[in-house]
Amino acid sequence: MKRQRYHAGRWAVQRERFRIAAREPPAPVQEARSIGQVLSGLLDRMGVERDDRLGTIEQEWATLVGAGIAAHTRPGRLSRGCLTVYVDSPVWMQELSGPPSILMREKAQERFGSDAVRELRLQIDPGTPSSGGS
Repeated sequence: MKRQRYHAGRWAVQRERFRIAAREPPAPVQEARSIGQVLSGLLDRMGVERDDRLGTIEQEWATLVGAGIAAHTRPGRLSRGCLTVYVDSPVWMQELSGPPSILMREKAQERFGSDAVRELRLQIDPGTPSSGGS
């Protein structure tokens, strides 16, 4: 901690050089913070709303929908209560439309709340070429 303390003369020079308004030097850093913590605080101060639920949905996707469906799908976006699920082929998209997509939405609502996932949309995955139903 001694290296982080400011000498009175050094602080005066820094105040003048960088035009710092504070009369006292900052408190020494007690512990390091992760970049996630720093960005979270910054976004909060800027008034930017974040939704960390998509990351949680991604982590729990296989458990939520089952390994078979998860092998051909992935959560893509979550915006205003609409979860877009990317599907790897038109055949799987057809297979999952209707009752299976309703069941996926209901499972997501049970886990994350009905306000978090009000709607579920299926879309061909823009990140992978269509596999033709493999």
